[in-house]
Parts: sequence; C-alpha cells; structure tokens
Amino acid sequence: MKKKIWVLLLSFLVLAVLVISPLSVGADEASDLEDKIADLQQKISETQEKKRTLSSQIELTNQKIYLIQLQISQTKNQISTLEEEIEDLSGKIEKLDISLDKVSQILLQRIVETYKKGQLEPSLFLFSADNAGQFLRNYKYIQEVQKHDKMLMLALEEAKQNFDTQKSLKEEKQEKLEELKKQLGEQNTALDLQRKEKEYLLEVTKNDEVRYQQLLAEAQRELSKLLSFTTKRVGVFGSYCAGEFSSGETGWFFSQRDSRWCSSLIGNSDMTIGKVGCLICSTAMVNKSRGVDITPLGVANNPFFFVPGTAYMLWPFPSFVSQHFTGILKSEIDSQLGESNPVIVHLNLGGDGHWIVLIKKDGNDYLINDPWEGPDKRLNDYYSWAVIDRAYTLK
Repeated sequence: MKKKIWVLLLSFLVLAVLVISPLSVGADEASDLEDKIADLQQKISETQEKKRTLSSQIELTNQKIYLIQLQISQTKNQISTLEEEIEDLSGKIEKLDISLDKVSQILLQRIVETYKKGQLEPSLFLFSADNAGQFLRNYKYIQEVQKHDKMLMLALEEAKQNFDTQKSLKEEKQEKLEELKKQLGEQNTALDLQRKEKEYLLEVTKNDEVRYQQLLAEAQRELSKLLSFTTKRVGVFGSYCAGEFSSGETGWFFSQRDSRWCSSLIGNSDMTIGKVGCLICSTAMVNKSRGVDITPLGVANNPFFFVPGTAYMLWPFPSFVSQHFTGILKSEIDSQLGESNPVIVHLNLGGDGHWIVLIKKDGNDYLINDPWEGPDKRLNDYYSWAVIDRAYTLK
C-alpha cells in the first residue's frame, strides 16, 4: 500500500511540473515577425516624411498592407500557440484530476484504518504482541504512520490548490484566445479596407502623377481657407470644441464643434472635424433631413469620400438616399427652398471659406443651420447673400 501511494504521488508531481512548463513552440518565428514589424513601422514613418507624390502614396499604402499582413501572421501564431497550450493543459489537468482522486481515496482508507487502530487500548496491543518490546514497536509504528499520513494530506492539499490554479490558467488562456480571434477579424477587415484604399487611390488619380498633384493642390487650397475661417474665430490658443449641441428646430442640425466628434480625424488625414468639418456637417444635415440615420462622424470615418490622404471632400458629395447632390444656380435656391429642399452653400469670405445649410427663406433673409455658429440662425446676422458662390441640393 505504501509503495502504491508513493508511485501515485510521484506521478502526480511529475504531471504538475509538466502543466506549469510553458510551451516554446515558434519562439524564433515570433521574434522574427516582431523584428519585421518594427522595421516596417520605421519605413512607414520615413515614407510619411517624404514629399507627397502619387508614387510615395502608393509606396506608403503598400507598406501599410504588408504591415497588416505581418500583424495577421503574428496574431495567427499567437492563436496557434494558445490553442496548443490549452489542449496540452486540458489533457494534463484531466490526468491530474484522476491522480488526485486515486491518492485521496487511498489516503482516506489509510486514515480510517489508522484511526481505528489508534483507538485500541495499549493493553490489547500488549496481549497481541509476543512481548513488551513488540508492543512498543507496534504502538510507535501507529504514531509514525499517522504522522506520515498527515504530511501526505498536507502535500495533497497543496497539490490540489496547484491543480485549481492550472484550471484558472486555462480559463485565462481561453479568454485571451477569444480576444485574439476578435483581433484577427478586425485585422482582416483592416487589410481589406487598405487594399480598397489602394484601388481607390489609383482610380481617383487614374494612376497619373499630374492629376494627383492637381487634386492635392485643390484640396490644400480649399482646406486652408476652411482652416483660416475657424482659426480666426478660436484664436491661437482657443478650443475648436464647445460641448454637445441640440438638433435645433429642424431636428437635423449638426455642429462641427460638437464634442462628440469635434476632435475626430477626417478620412486618412491629420485634420479634425472641428477644424475643417463644415462641409461634412452640412452633407450630414441634408441627408439627415431626408430621414437618414447619419452623423458627421459617419461621413468623416469613410476615407473614400475624400481626396486620398486629405480631408477635402470629393465630388459628388456623399448621398445615402436615392437622390444625388446636384449643383444649382444661385437663382434656383429660392425655388428649392420653397419645395422644402435644404440647400448647401459655400461662402466666399475673401481669404476664408465656409459651408452652411439654408433652411428656408424668411422675408429678405434666410434661416440657416451653421456648423460653426449653431442652429436656426439668420444669414444676414453673420454673412450676406452676396458671399454665396456655390450651391448644392439633393435632387
């Protein structure tokens, strides 16, 4: 019996050590991927510092695609390693559980038997022994066995706690595995988007450097005017954001200064809605007036609405209904407003530019939703009819 216990306990301890030992599968491959990712991130930073040309943008896009592919490989390796560790833990925990049960049953039997013997009167041992010396040896043996079994029980309890720890470790690994699978899904989505952005870049520019530079120059010119408008109003140290705004009397007003999206970047640019997002808010407002569930953030987050790498919106403006934005003459504005069609207009303010939405005509004035000033304002309180140089509506 004693030999059997030691064999089981030794087997159990060997299993416990194996459970704790981590797997080192794919360590070299993981390290190699980390080095490649770090190297590529450095190259991307260097490419971003180059003069913006079509070729540099294509190079940058290709680098980003490769970076995501490396990150996907890294995540897949981590998933594979975790799955192996979980499978390994499952098998060893099952064996540990069986070993624990066997050792517990044997020890329980021995403790019961020893307890019974320990309850016997010493005189009975004397009568069962050949002599007094035999009696003393029997009595001492019982005490030693009891002491030994108690030590085994303490060791068993400690091992049981280790067993519980390993089960917790397995649960943690399973949670991490689910997180990595979710991350892998997001990375695959990002890879698909990056590839589409490359296709979009080539489509918009016709893979023509001259065309790209023309688009870029136009974007920079228009954005500088929008930025000048907002910068003059906040000053050097002012804030572009101003809390949350109501939807106004129309129920579809959006402010570029709204804290819910004011600091959000536009497309793949480094400009925010608060700084140059008046046209984004205006297109969102007109779409919202047609019942579309959209916010400025929903427009700004789609890089395909803008000149690649900038915050300048491409024509035609994004429409989420069956109609499309159409340019109209200034003389057509009143008739469109009379048909309850809000009109987006551009204001030429000298060196500045700004976009607002005309709601309706009111006598010699117009009610407007102004992404900067707020909802339900009057045109002549801030600007004038004369500064309107472009107009668009959904038709």
